[in-house]
Amino acid sequence: MRLRGRLSARAPEGTPVIVDGIRTQLVGRVSMDMLTVDLTPCPGAGIGMRVEL
Repeated sequence: MRLRGRLSARAPEGTPVIVDGIRTQLVGRVSMDMLTVDLTPCPGAGIGMRVEL
């Protein structure tokens, strides 16, 4: 999708995310350069953990 001459990427709520090998999902909307991930299934999650989108 194009938005004012720029490409726009969309990642709907529920998009899969892997946090340190554990599958979880995005929560809410992607905002500029931030996103929110449900860390409920990742009790040991912390700074420096590997995340795959």
